[in-house]
Amino acid sequence: MIEGRVKIFKTSVSQWDILHPIREEFMSTQVSIRTSPELLGQFNAIAEATGRTRSFLINQAMEEYIAREAWQVAEIRKGLEEADAGNFVPEAEMQAFWNRWAK
Repeated sequence: MIEGRVKIFKTSVSQWDILHPIREEFMSTQVSIRTSPELLGQFNAIAEATGRTRSFLINQAMEEYIAREAWQVAEIRKGLEEADAGNFVPEAEMQAFWNRWAK
């Protein structure tokens, strides 16, 4: 099991909740979105090719998006906490890094 918690938009979500696949039979909330006919057509084509429902694919896409964004938000917050605590790379070390790349 994946451990750890991240806060997203004032809602605590465990990484397990984000990464665990949602099965269609457990879906209970309907969401309506506006999208282009082209994007919807792409979902339809992939659904037909894979034997999955469009709803399953859209849920899968949202799960992957949320997992990626949750990771990024957590890393940004971690970096901000480190910066607030004064944990920075020493200037000489940073300059040496840039000098290596300048060559």
